[in-house]
Amino acid sequence: MVNLFTEKFDNDDESTLSIEIREAITELREIDKNLKVKKWHGEKRTAVALTVPVSLPSRGTVNGIDIREEEPIIILFNKYLYPHEAPKVLSDRIRFPKGDLAHLNPTPKEHPACFCLHRGNINEWFAEHNIIDLVDRVCNWLKDAACDNLNRQDDDFEPVLFNNKFGCSVFLEEDLLKILSLHRKKNKIHGDSIFVLYDVLTKRNNSEPQFSDDYFLRNNNYVFDLSAALKVADHCKERNQLSLEGKSNDYCTFGILAWPTETDIIHKYFSSVPDKLGPFLDWAETLNIPLRESFADLLKKDLNLLPGIPITLILPRPRKLIGHSTNQEIISFITYPTITKEKEGKKWDDKSVVHPMMNLNPLSPFRAKAVSGFEALKSIEKVLVIGCGAVGSKAIFHLAKSGSTDLTLVDNDSILPHNLARHALLGDSLWQNKAEAVKSEIEKLFPNQKLNVKTYNESIVELFNSETNTLDIRNHNFIIDATASNIVEKFLTYSNLPSHIRYSRMEIGDEGNLGILRIEGASRNPRMDDLKMLTYDLAIEDTSLSEWLIRNKNSQQNGSAADEGITIGLNCSSDSVKLADETVSLHTSTIVAGLRNTIYKEEHDGKILFNHISLKAGFKVNAQEVKFGSLDILKARNLQGWEVRLKNGIADQLFKQLSLNSPNETGGLLVGRTDLRNKTIYVTRFLDAPEDSIMTPYLFTRGITGISKIIKRVRKLTGGMLDFVGEWHTHPMGGSKLSGKDRETVRELKSYLDKVNLPTFILIVTPNKLHPYVFYKNR
Repeated sequence: MVNLFTEKFDNDDESTLSIEIREAITELREIDKNLKVKKWHGEKRTAVALTVPVSLPSRGTVNGIDIREEEPIIILFNKYLYPHEAPKVLSDRIRFPKGDLAHLNPTPKEHPACFCLHRGNINEWFAEHNIIDLVDRVCNWLKDAACDNLNRQDDDFEPVLFNNKFGCSVFLEEDLLKILSLHRKKNKIHGDSIFVLYDVLTKRNNSEPQFSDDYFLRNNNYVFDLSAALKVADHCKERNQLSLEGKSNDYCTFGILAWPTETDIIHKYFSSVPDKLGPFLDWAETLNIPLRESFADLLKKDLNLLPGIPITLILPRPRKLIGHSTNQEIISFITYPTITKEKEGKKWDDKSVVHPMMNLNPLSPFRAKAVSGFEALKSIEKVLVIGCGAVGSKAIFHLAKSGSTDLTLVDNDSILPHNLARHALLGDSLWQNKAEAVKSEIEKLFPNQKLNVKTYNESIVELFNSETNTLDIRNHNFIIDATASNIVEKFLTYSNLPSHIRYSRMEIGDEGNLGILRIEGASRNPRMDDLKMLTYDLAIEDTSLSEWLIRNKNSQQNGSAADEGITIGLNCSSDSVKLADETVSLHTSTIVAGLRNTIYKEEHDGKILFNHISLKAGFKVNAQEVKFGSLDILKARNLQGWEVRLKNGIADQLFKQLSLNSPNETGGLLVGRTDLRNKTIYVTRFLDAPEDSIMTPYLFTRGITGISKIIKRVRKLTGGMLDFVGEWHTHPMGGSKLSGKDRETVRELKSYLDKVNLPTFILIVTPNKLHPYVFYKNR
């Protein structure tokens, strides 16, 4: 009696094998000196048959499983690809209990059991190991089988593993389970089967789809009983005819979805599934899955629209499946049956081949979030993105590909040829509106799924002021401004946005060397304009920021930088901007990561993220973020409409100065920037009293030592963006009004500042309050 599969094979000539395989065989002889080298099916592989020792439990195998102290195995080498392809390992024992064990790759019933030795890519694993490591892994597998440790009771259940899958079946697992749940409510006593309409995804021109390894089917969730299927059959045949004539590419076909009763829990592992239609239908019946009647109806009612019939089975397992959230295992097959004619009429040929298919989940927002590693984190939803250019498009796709698809996209520009050098879209989007083209690509990422992506082919300024505006800003949680437009920034900054919205702005500056993300604080404090001033202030200590601002000042062609400010962001839509696509991508990905981090952590501070790229001494990338608390916002006591915005912490430091110097008055200078148009004075830092100042309980006279040098340094390091903006002094005994000496100081300062069209600003500090006074020209 033949006990081993390899007994019927001829010996192979070792001398014809590659040196790598011969070296492996030499190593294997250290384990079994009597191993045999056999020819295998075809010329591609050679088989090494050997016996390996197995460490069994002292009291025998668990549950009496037939694992022995010495097990014969087959190691299959690919003659042409070893060692780049890992050998397959099979059991050489004909009566090996493959039907009772997990972690086996399914094979036909008459074929050897094939060990599943690695969850990932076995070739990648083998690239870091050798043939003896592989044998050790087999011995450990057999030991675990003997101890019933391949799949413990508290482990998730091992799903069926198929080799040689024949095409792909694409569906959302949760959608099929919803269909299952609805039908089980109607029929709890018996298993059931229904017809499902599948779209054929593989593109074929002017020819009927042929089933092959690249055959893709998509379950579009249209399910029917027999009568409903008959009603749509003619329409489906028309679809297929139009596709066959080359007028469309929209083939469809009916398949069968079937399941047993909910109480028929299937504990058995399937190391082999029948590959012929007759035995396959018999096998399904042993699982209480009714397939035969549906197959008969397909033929009787002429519902086999295309040559192949997809079959999807849902099997209830005893435990949750590995890598899934449910115990319902979904396995797919396709058969390409022929029809035989008998006295009773036409019937399917029971010898028709049945192939397993690979199951694929289409990308859904939920799945995109999971595979991106954000499954457990808060969703970034209800996002208004203004500007779908180079930066905006890449940011949008970063969000969409990680599951954030509740998006409103605003852009009134079209894709022009030069845009393609840096844009996330490709050539087939040419001449289309940017927002609409981006939306179209997002919909392709998530086909046949309900998304909430809206577009507006208008500028945001016009959109907000339009009488027919349908954009409800209140329905958004986040605004991303990727326009690089000062107009848009100022418009959004001074618009009355709802307080719950977090407004952020993404920019690339300094000729592409600097990526900047600014995120307003909670309740819009600090605001976007505050964050720009704080960026300038950071340059006083940050050399790279300072060098950028200085270069920007030197490149100004019209007017003074100190008068006009700077445009931080480069407009990447211009063909005059010299900026590589990888630079835009690198900055944008870092910026989006910074934005995501802020949202997930639910941080309330304002934030600026800088991403520096340096090519001076090799390639260096450095990202850093700076957080800012809420500013103190003061209204001028004497001049209506003027506002003072103090960087967080300055007020506390001024109160501290009052306390430290009390009962004497003290004071100094304020540094920042003045915005005449919006009647705003920004204060980013203060200077202590110069050493030659006179401080008494009733009088403070500011000195001048060192002041000129400090202010010149601030101007230089910030490229003229920051300067002297006012004076502060304390009234430790209280009293918020200007004293006679204060008014004298105001008149003196005003005589100089009026000439350069700047306001005179005095800040009085009392023990528990700040009192700003602003004087401008004749007021």
